[in-house]
Amino acid sequence: TDVWLVKTDSDGNREWARTYGGTNWDFCYTILQTSDGGYILPGKTSAMAPADNSCWIIKTDAFGSVIWVTQFMENYGEFRSVLQLPDNSYVVAGSGSGPSGGGTFDGWLIKFDSQGDSLWSRYYGGLGPDYFTSLQRASDGGFVIGGYTETTSAGVSNYWILKTDSVGNLRWSNTFGGALIEQCHSILPAADGGYVLGGYTESFGAGLYDWWLVKTDGNGDSLWSRTYGGSRIDECWSMELMPDGDFLMAGHTESFGHGQMYEPDIWVLRTDSVGNALWNTTFGGWDSDQCYSVRRDGDDYVMGGFTGSFGAGSFDFYLIKLGTGSNIHPRQRQLSVEFTLHQNYPNPFNSTTKIDFSLLEPCHVLLRVFDIEGRIVTTLTDDMFSGGDHSIRFDASAFSSGVLIYRLQVGSQFASGKMAL
Repeated sequence: TDVWLVKTDSDGNREWARTYGGTNWDFCYTILQTSDGGYILPGKTSAMAPADNSCWIIKTDAFGSVIWVTQFMENYGEFRSVLQLPDNSYVVAGSGSGPSGGGTFDGWLIKFDSQGDSLWSRYYGGLGPDYFTSLQRASDGGFVIGGYTETTSAGVSNYWILKTDSVGNLRWSNTFGGALIEQCHSILPAADGGYVLGGYTESFGAGLYDWWLVKTDGNGDSLWSRTYGGSRIDECWSMELMPDGDFLMAGHTESFGHGQMYEPDIWVLRTDSVGNALWNTTFGGWDSDQCYSVRRDGDDYVMGGFTGSFGAGSFDFYLIKLGTGSNIHPRQRQLSVEFTLHQNYPNPFNSTTKIDFSLLEPCHVLLRVFDIEGRIVTTLTDDMFSGGDHSIRFDASAFSSGVLIYRLQVGSQFASGKMAL
């Protein structure tokens, strides 16, 4: 696998794409647009690395051409979050095989100059493993870092929040959790000077994993916490602070929507400033659909992840743009295709259902239904369609109950979904 950088317009239409990597696997965990219009991508790579993976960071120009790459071949680990400072230097948080020994991870904070050369480096943690996942600038010029730790955990792993000064010296540290697994994947500054940590918990809540929101004061002491979720695995991976002080949380769920074990739906939830849920909604089909990032885009918000329910391949990039009200009508885009196939409705159904799809331009469309063994049940259409939204009615009154697969072919590209009769 290679790192894939895709640039879209405001409606999700792909403008260009670039790949980065070697002959083995390479990952990017987040992306930041820099002040010069380019991009910086922290992650990990196995290219040219003696270990299974080593930390690396890529800086590109505005069109995705590489300006510099910095890799730590001797350091087993990964970079997860990055900030650009006013002097055009960068601070990156992640985890690496630090000085605590034992072959485990330490939390790692490192500062680079504008050309990717290291200025200073600090490790935090104990016999671990310990992980940094999210980074924010503090109001005093220092840094606040979120992650999770096994060194000082009351259970398997606990939420971990740290505050440093501007050169990485530790000011305070705190952990939260119970007897099982807690992982923090996002940290935000709150309007009152405190912080909010988002991720998931196994120790608390209603299910196997629930979303967990923890609010602290400015010294990292807990003020309150809330869980959200159902009976299965629900994981929060990203958050955004809204202009009115509310929080927008994004991730995926096996408990709601079409979500089921190992095949979650994307889930987004808005809370007020004290964690009361205001609304939530899911997106997805009958395969795995997962969200790992939500970002503000003017008055709207964009979620990014991958989909197994829609698109042209096993998994495609998935972009969803949504407003901030409770009645959301998102524009969804799989970046590799020029059409969108929607989940049939109703589903499950007794005798008839509708299958909707959208085309960006006139295309030849082939829509077929298959049984679970891959045999063709019927062809619903094989014709030219204009650009726009279309709906096909499927009458299944002559067929036995069970799971069916509908497959849309537009040109050389495919998308499919599952329906239950």
